[in-house]
Amino acid sequence: MINGLNWNYQNIPMIDNTSSVRKYNTLDDLSLAYNSIKTNNSDYYYNIKNSSSKIYSVSTVKNDASELFTRGKNLVDESNNGLFQSKTAVSSDDKKVSASAKEGALNKTYSVEVKNIAKYQSNKSNEVNAYDKAMFNVGNNTFAINHNGQTKDISFKVDASDNNEKALNSMVNAINNSDAGVKASVVKDSKTNLMYMKIDSKETGKVNSFEIVDKVGNAAAASGVSNKVQTAEDANYNVNGVNYTAKTNDISLDNGKVNLNLKENTTTPINVKVKSDTNKIKNGIENFVNSYNKFSSDIQNNDLDSNILKASTSALKRNETRLKGIGITVNEDNTLSIDKKKLNEAIENDADKVKNIFSGYTGIGKKITSAAKAVEINPNIVVQVNQNIGYNNNYAIMQSTAQYGNFLNLIR
Repeated sequence: MINGLNWNYQNIPMIDNTSSVRKYNTLDDLSLAYNSIKTNNSDYYYNIKNSSSKIYSVSTVKNDASELFTRGKNLVDESNNGLFQSKTAVSSDDKKVSASAKEGALNKTYSVEVKNIAKYQSNKSNEVNAYDKAMFNVGNNTFAINHNGQTKDISFKVDASDNNEKALNSMVNAINNSDAGVKASVVKDSKTNLMYMKIDSKETGKVNSFEIVDKVGNAAAASGVSNKVQTAEDANYNVNGVNYTAKTNDISLDNGKVNLNLKENTTTPINVKVKSDTNKIKNGIENFVNSYNKFSSDIQNNDLDSNILKASTSALKRNETRLKGIGITVNEDNTLSIDKKKLNEAIENDADKVKNIFSGYTGIGKKITSAAKAVEINPNIVVQVNQNIGYNNNYAIMQSTAQYGNFLNLIR
């Protein structure tokens, strides 16, 4: 029997001293090694069950570590993708100016005045009875739409039997299939049978103005669709004392990280405050703490080696006062509990302070995340398995098997 570390598994039978875990690297080899185990000990199956339970515990802790690492990595990431770079924008009057912010936006307050919102052009035809004879010339009708420096010729056909409803729908379909920068629709009153055609520019701004001119037939003149009911206009607004114009009501600030949507003209300035996204950060911290508590408890409650937690617990002790200041208490068993209200207030008042506790040079997040990554890569470290040292080979085989598949499959 090979001498090695004392694992307190005295009743687990040994394989012969010519065998070694380092020699067996596949499930087939491990199965052969398993078959060579001496089974004359009366406690053999009891110890198999105990060892299988240990393997299951290691597998559970590995899953805990994977979840903890994912949540911790997001918490300590100091790039614009990190949790503490999550931002939100709050408008003092969302009905007039709404706002949103992306990760990495500067914490800043913007004073916004809207003198004029951007508008699209809208034309409306005359009202006609849907079932009267079509007002258009019979045969092909062609008209041109001049939009943004381009002209599109659009044609449709009118038959002698067509009524106004059919003729107007033919004209609408021809416009919508033309890619002329406008969209058309028919509005009908089912009670009076009166109907009209509406044509709008697809986008706002003066550049999207359009004109409709007959070329063959009388479609534009007869329908009156050239009649403007709304003129295309640019947005005219002011941010922090500087005037701007734009063809759209969607305005970008801070290199595209802040977006404003101008909805109505204003009589007084609207304040837009960009700040840390308290709810998102708080939820991220709560998830991280819950994952750490599960990871730590599963290691300790399953009689696994807790040395992997030493750096984490040391960091917790060093930061105990700072943690308590933001509503996080270090318990006697080194798990954490959260005062959600106090944590929320801490993030709201000074998100950078909270960030430094987790992701700073001495932050707890980095220590805990490193421990989680180590266990995720090699879960055997929580049972002190070192395959370069001689020891109880039977237990070692079981542990190595856990990396390739379920050991229980070998003993069925």
